[in-house]
Amino acid sequence: LAVDPKIEAMPYWPSDVSPEDWSFFFGSAPGTGASHEVVDGPFSRWPITKGVDPVAEYSSHMTNTDTLGWVLPESGSWRSQANSLTTDFTTRFGAPRPYPSQDVWKCSALMGSIVEWMACIEGGALTDHTIISEEKYHFAQHISIGFFVGDLSQPTRDEGDMFDAATSPNDPVFMFHHVNMDRSRFWHAQTNREDADRYYGYPLKSVDAPLFLPPSFLASTETQWPGLGLKDVLSDPWPFTFAELGLEGGDKPMTAADVLCHLSPRNAPYTYDDFRNCGGNWKSCHSFSKKCANVNCGPPPECPKWVKIGIPEGEC
Repeated sequence: LAVDPKIEAMPYWPSDVSPEDWSFFFGSAPGTGASHEVVDGPFSRWPITKGVDPVAEYSSHMTNTDTLGWVLPESGSWRSQANSLTTDFTTRFGAPRPYPSQDVWKCSALMGSIVEWMACIEGGALTDHTIISEEKYHFAQHISIGFFVGDLSQPTRDEGDMFDAATSPNDPVFMFHHVNMDRSRFWHAQTNREDADRYYGYPLKSVDAPLFLPPSFLASTETQWPGLGLKDVLSDPWPFTFAELGLEGGDKPMTAADVLCHLSPRNAPYTYDDFRNCGGNWKSCHSFSKKCANVNCGPPPECPKWVKIGIPEGEC
């Protein structure tokens, strides 16, 4: 959209596409270069920035840089300190994980707050530990595509770019994967549109980390993630501004509340193809919670079992 706003739709990678289609769009995984670099496909030899400290380079655009906790590793690559990888291009040690098509829509069709949706896409379960899917819709692909070589118990190892949590955008598929997470959020917002005036149940104060990741994946003993409250500025050291999203408000930084409001299905300056199939009007598109999906609006051809918190499963 930043390149051509007339497109009005966001490109995404649906996690249930075939491996052949995936490699056509994103190149090989694992990478077929000498050190598993990606040397084929549209993003062949996608360069990794080296020799420039981003905190120092862009400090004039940032605030609270001392809170970032990120230091350029000795290799000079834009990768985390724990990542000893020194390749010049995007590197993949793993492959995309096939995500069951019948599970793709479970989080999107969830009747419940956005916190439950986050718990679903990250951990495959609700906050009360009810299992929704054995797969973790978001971070499983980071681990599977990037993967690593070495020992995770050691201070450093070679981590594929999608695996490296600090700099996973080094792999272009990161963008398409995260846009797909936003597509899921769109449908969740559509399912729960009656809660739009409550910001879909987003917590006012900082949230508990275990709601988003299983405890075994937490890197510290902290129980709260600061900066994620409804009124908190997102990405505080280098915030998103209203102007950057083409909205009125100039350089004012955006809070979580601002994003949920302006990037809701009603207000966002973009849409998704399956939303367009619903006529482009969120009010005219059926609610997942009220009836089964039809072939023109929602996930064809199979009808998933909708998950409804506190209410028996709907019939299909």
